[in-house]
Amino acid sequence: MKSPVSLSTGVTYDRSSIQRWLEDGNNTCPATMQVLSTNDLIPNHTLYRLIQLWSHPSVNDADQQHQRNSEDLIRDIESSVDLLPYLRRLACLVRETDGVDRLARIQSCIPALNDILIRREGDFEIIDLTVDILAFVLSNKKNYEDVKALASSNTISSLLAFLRSDNCSFESRTNVVRVLERISSHRPESKHLVESTPGILSEVIRLLFEAQEESTTKNIEDRDAAIEAVLSYLVSVSLTSPQVVRSEIVHSLGKLLCQPSISKSTAEKVIKLLETASTCPEGRVAICDDARIVLPAIVEKMMKVSTEATEHGVAVLWNVRRLFRDPKAHVAVSMSNVLTKILLLMQSNCSSATRKMAGDLLRISRVNSKSNLASYDTKTTHIMPF
Repeated sequence: MKSPVSLSTGVTYDRSSIQRWLEDGNNTCPATMQVLSTNDLIPNHTLYRLIQLWSHPSVNDADQQHQRNSEDLIRDIESSVDLLPYLRRLACLVRETDGVDRLARIQSCIPALNDILIRREGDFEIIDLTVDILAFVLSNKKNYEDVKALASSNTISSLLAFLRSDNCSFESRTNVVRVLERISSHRPESKHLVESTPGILSEVIRLLFEAQEESTTKNIEDRDAAIEAVLSYLVSVSLTSPQVVRSEIVHSLGKLLCQPSISKSTAEKVIKLLETASTCPEGRVAICDDARIVLPAIVEKMMKVSTEATEHGVAVLWNVRRLFRDPKAHVAVSMSNVLTKILLLMQSNCSSATRKMAGDLLRISRVNSKSNLASYDTKTTHIMPF
């Protein structure tokens, strides 16, 4: 029996055989000969699991043994003085799909690793391996309840010290940022703890700048991973516009957005951060200083990434052109065929706020454009919004 199902009488049969019985026109239970109230077949999950256990005992036993081995490793880490051998084994284990899943299921795993971060601060080889393991486990964690163990000032202090260290490799610093992002995403109080720790933001921004230098890393995958980690962190902590401006990353964000190979996920985060910057006068100045790079890149990408990116992009253009009205912004946007994009946007399923901002941008563009939409050449008939 491969697929056990039960009839309305409660008797279980193999699906293929009972289906043939019913398809032959029978309306009774073969065993009891009772007339069936319904021909529905109800899967017998309990019997199915027993069949699977009986037919694949070696696979099941092996999985249970691997789980026990993983739990033993965590217990060894909790009780041993010489941690390196066990951490190295864990570092190998988390690079296996099954291995990291098993560790993520162990409730004591994250608290044990957190204890190492606190007790062994300054022991960079130990911390390096611990952060590496944590980054993998957190990326596979389904239940974030035990992540609260990481939300302590001592843990954050240890991570910051490691992030600042000259002994911290580029990949290791990327892992630290990933761990910080997971901590800040856990709860509002965890987010506040990370945000309020002096020095973290500057170190994270430094990693972004280094990631954009071609000579920093050996391959593009490491650079892309670092950039994605930094942007995820910056979005998760909800930077204020002055923080974005003071960090001097507007130019870097514009350069990122111009890259043809930028992923949709990265582009969305970049545009969101640029929107944050554009909500204050200093941010609008920074964007307009790089208007020929930043604004055309936003116009180019905002309709190709996601609905969220479109709305963030329109908000940037609106903040810069409606609130700031910088001539450099007008020239840069006018060269980007923005009218076509705005008209298409207004006919899409965007939010009412975005539609209103798009209408404002269209009015501004029509007033400033000598051609008065003459450059918009298409066979499609549009109903103008006004």
